[in-house]
Amino acid sequence: MSWVRFVPGFSHHPKRLKAGPISSWFWVCSVDFCMEHLTDGFIDDAAVPTLCPIVVGNARKRAIENLVAVGSWERVEGGYLVHDYLRHNLSKAQVEADQEAARQRHRRWQQGRGSSQPNAVDNAVAEAHTTPLETPPQRRDQRRSNTARSQAVRLSGVTTPTSKPGPMSLDQSNNGHDPSDCRTALEVAQAVEAGHITQAQGSARLRELGKAGR
Repeated sequence: MSWVRFVPGFSHHPKRLKAGPISSWFWVCSVDFCMEHLTDGFIDDAAVPTLCPIVVGNARKRAIENLVAVGSWERVEGGYLVHDYLRHNLSKAQVEADQEAARQRHRRWQQGRGSSQPNAVDNAVAEAHTTPLETPPQRRDQRRSNTARSQAVRLSGVTTPTSKPGPMSLDQSNNGHDPSDCRTALEVAQAVEAGHITQAQGSARLRELGKAGR
């Protein structure tokens, strides 16, 4: 992208003050025309009437005479030349070189983006397949405890007390795997689930606990 360059304070330059507001605006339009069409400051005679549609007839003729008189325009073969245009603005060759460099940068960016995007997707998929979803130990233990309690209620109909004792270690307390060592419905269910006693032994022990609780 190219743009017109004006020196700060150009509106107060002696040439602008001598030429007057209409001529100065005509000059601004001429500089804009040169950058838009990359003419390097040249304005063809045929293009002069198109520079500013609101400046026509005698007003345009006087504006041209004023710009030539103050040295803002120079009369050349076939048209006019904006004085010192290339001193303040980029040439056609420079603008086209910048545009080509910008296209090359954009092309390299697209190529880099195209080659890296599949890798990012592949890495994300691979990570999803190789990273297992683990349940926190505390949540696993709580779910196991809830399952055991539900089994105990289904087996005997005995409602477990609101304040229940802590879970019993069957490896330490159930020596010989005696069902009578299970003192609560929860412990019976845990013993059955762990395989320390049979389902039948568990049902019998739950009935005993039920009778004792009446």
